[in-house]
Amino acid sequence: MVKTTVKYMTLFLLSIVFVSCDFITEPTVPGNYNLPVYSLKLSEENYGLLKKNAYSNLKVTARLNVNDKEQKVKIRHQGFSSRGNFKKNFRIVYEEGTDPFYDCSEVILNSQEIDPSMMKSFLAVEIFKHTDLLTFKIQPVVLYINDVYEGLYYLIEPIDETFFIKRNIKTLELYKAYNGFAFFNYNDLPDVRKGYEKKFPEDENYYTLEKLIAVTSSDGEDFPEELEKIFDVDKFLQYWAVTVLICNWDGVIHNFCLRRDAVSNKFEIVPWDIDRTFIWDDYRTAFLGDNYLIRKLMKYPQYRKMYKAHFERLLSEVFNASVLFPKIDSMKTVIRNAYYNDRWLNANSYDIDRESENIKQFIEGRIDYIKNQLENFN
Repeated sequence: MVKTTVKYMTLFLLSIVFVSCDFITEPTVPGNYNLPVYSLKLSEENYGLLKKNAYSNLKVTARLNVNDKEQKVKIRHQGFSSRGNFKKNFRIVYEEGTDPFYDCSEVILNSQEIDPSMMKSFLAVEIFKHTDLLTFKIQPVVLYINDVYEGLYYLIEPIDETFFIKRNIKTLELYKAYNGFAFFNYNDLPDVRKGYEKKFPEDENYYTLEKLIAVTSSDGEDFPEELEKIFDVDKFLQYWAVTVLICNWDGVIHNFCLRRDAVSNKFEIVPWDIDRTFIWDDYRTAFLGDNYLIRKLMKYPQYRKMYKAHFERLLSEVFNASVLFPKIDSMKTVIRNAYYNDRWLNANSYDIDRESENIKQFIEGRIDYIKNQLENFN
């Protein structure tokens, strides 16, 4: 079994178009590529069941070896639109014990197949770390199934009840925005269940979320006062500023979480699934963008002032070449070998140097765009 040592973690810290299987090269010989190795062993029967059930959440039993420690786990497919991809996403559920890196009972192995750079989620998390928003952990690993190299993956910490317990953050409720219908007004979302899935507690009581959408839909003179009783507006504006900066167009009406804090009793937004980023978008993530709530908030001078201040701080602290370019170059070094031996990336003739330059050009162009927008925004 391939060994993973502390030096791999040190190295890390330095920092859908479907293609037919006919075009995917043969698996490479086993190697660790200087990254943590997640090696799964499945019986022939369970492997067949997993392959046949890509569009279900059927779990099969497997043995997982990480750091020369073998554990019994369950594995199932993960995600929604990604299930037709050649490289699948997986959720690992530990039968006993926890993940050696994140110390939780479930982790996600995400292929990041829609990202030819294999760096966008990592960079987005790095930027969100400069806000007051909660962020999940993420790190590159390599995946083997029955000794076959499945490619470069990212180990992602799920946002669930354990996520908040580990951080000693008391959370009353958690909802995940999904289905592309996570609107903040009843005109576009008559039934909140169509756009939000309740993760915990596991019940059908959507009353507090319905109350939030009722408030965001209202137009009374006391709108700001009533909204701030139930919603952390400042954190939403921070989320939206980063969303605009990185063109997180998938996170406008989809792929974010809402948690209700046990202390403040307010909802706050939590970023999630941020790989559809760093691609220019002039519509959903324009300076204000295609979002009912942000446009409504911008009618109030106090929120415009806050929004502008978040952009100015982000441009100064993190969204600039001096901070992000070294992160890109460091991560490129960390994942290079695993990247060039990934059959999916090879089949599409992706090049990590070219893709990293594309991200750098995006960042430079986005900085200019935002600065121009801020000049006349008061």
